[in-house]
Amino acid sequence: MIIVRGKAVSEMTREQLEALIAAYGGVTVDLGAGDGRAAYRRAIERPRELVIAIEPVRENVRELSAKAAKKPARGGAPNALYAVASIERLPPELRGIADEIFVTLPWGSL
Repeated sequence: MIIVRGKAVSEMTREQLEALIAAYGGVTVDLGAGDGRAAYRRAIERPRELVIAIEPVRENVRELSAKAAKKPARGGAPNALYAVASIERLPPELRGIADEIFVTLPWGSL
């Protein structure tokens, strides 16, 4: 799956995702995350939970993913992960991992 951290884009395997999930007490997925602000806020409010923002437009999450990647003392949220994908074609790495799913503003195809 494609992960965004500011301008940097990388791939994350299912094994890497599972290792990350193991460090937290639960997983929340924000589908259609827009600018990623809601996912960032939730990650700050719930530091023991992994929050994954899914957004098909990489540029939309650039700013908040960069902010989340900073050190916690500088406003970072290490438990926030920003992935590029559409809900219609979610990466297989995401199958069966969510404890909670949020869709704030559903669009036509939902």
